[in-house]
Amino acid sequence: MLLSKQISGPLRNSLHVLKNLSSSKYFKGAALISLGTVLGQVVLMGITVLFLKDIYTPDVFGVQANLISISFILSYVATLKMESAIPLSKGEDKYKVLGIALISVVVISIVVVVICLGINIYPEFRNYLGVSVLIMGCYNVFRAWNLDHEKFRNVGLSNFLRPFFQAILQLCLGLILINKYDGLIYGFLIAYAISVIVLLWSVKLEKKRVFSKAEYIEQIIIHKQIPLYNLPAVLITTLGTNFVPVILTILYSTNVTGQYGMLASTVGFPLGLVGAAVAQVFFPRVAKIDDLEGRRRLVERSIIYLYGISFLFFIPVIFYSKPIILAVLGKQWSLTAEFAGVMSISYLFSMVSSPISSYALVSKNQKTATVITIVETITRFIVLYLGYYFLNSPMLSISLYAIACTIIYIYYINWILRLLNSSLIDFIKRNIGYFRYDLLFVIIVLTAQYFGGTSYAVLIFIVAFVFIMIDKFKFLKYRYLS
Repeated sequence: MLLSKQISGPLRNSLHVLKNLSSSKYFKGAALISLGTVLGQVVLMGITVLFLKDIYTPDVFGVQANLISISFILSYVATLKMESAIPLSKGEDKYKVLGIALISVVVISIVVVVICLGINIYPEFRNYLGVSVLIMGCYNVFRAWNLDHEKFRNVGLSNFLRPFFQAILQLCLGLILINKYDGLIYGFLIAYAISVIVLLWSVKLEKKRVFSKAEYIEQIIIHKQIPLYNLPAVLITTLGTNFVPVILTILYSTNVTGQYGMLASTVGFPLGLVGAAVAQVFFPRVAKIDDLEGRRRLVERSIIYLYGISFLFFIPVIFYSKPIILAVLGKQWSLTAEFAGVMSISYLFSMVSSPISSYALVSKNQKTATVITIVETITRFIVLYLGYYFLNSPMLSISLYAIACTIIYIYYINWILRLLNSSLIDFIKRNIGYFRYDLLFVIIVLTAQYFGGTSYAVLIFIVAFVFIMIDKFKFLKYRYLS
């Protein structure tokens, strides 16, 4: 009876927290998008683990990773990041900004096609690059439109359908086509196109809108800081994260790139999408808050929620990535298992810093953000090369990369808080109850792993992990939801 009461109490607290969170429109939006993202990724991961890892080799996954990386970078160039101006505009001006972004996507996609016709690099996918940029660019624009109009269900649905159809199509095409590269690429592109159609469905024009060239130019002038400062900052950040597969291919091989790509798609990417879901709701919401104190509360609450989600997912991966991944994927993905342990630390802090980074645009600090991202990207490339230069070791390169990324993410969180007349130290002091057992938890688990047997260490980990997550739920209840 006593044990039942001890268990039911924390459970009631957890349910109370979830009930209060679900009444928040901010949380509902993020939850709908996250739900679609997680369900879609579960399908993709399941089919990848069961079938795709045997149909396609790490080299083929490496080629897909390169296509996605380059397309992702160019898709931001294609929109000029003008979709970020949609929440900052009003009335008819939103349609003008939408038109500017779409025209830019089409023009730059055509330029990419022309350039690819004249070069002879990446023959496996260069013929698809222009189409990929067009589809991903349109997706970015229509997603921003849906988020601004609070069509969270559409975004969540598109986030589910994209990986769902990608998994099904890549499985079917992998069994049919002889050229395995085409199987992965066709599946990826068709799935992305389906998600664009879902988002496009909600862009309903009540009447035919025709704007003059002068009206478009006026909007470009009003929002000129976005392509001048925000675009370079986002582009450099995207380059630093998504160009890693290309760098690994240059330094090592497509096999190493495939191993890293598998890690990103099965561990980093799904939680990254959850962070992106929060970011997509966070930016329009914080842009509508006028007072600094209100913005600070929203930022701090977002950090608390994101850290809790990251802790829940990544802490088990940090400590037990190798046995988990080897059991799921098999021995040929052993390097992925090695990468997972060190990269999960940076994934944890990335999920926290990425959503709140858009506050730099709201606070008009794009110039400083651009300088930070330039230093960040250069640092990423340097540490990857250092691992190659000293020991020719992919593991050393990724370890140094993870350490550098973690430091950068923590610095960025602190910088955002300083813009709000606070700091990371002040934030931790105000919320010390949320973080009070984290360091002790790590020490206990590491001690159990070092001195105890495997079964004993796992038992200690489970008990300590459950205790600390219940403690975090209790803090949320009394600090933010009371």
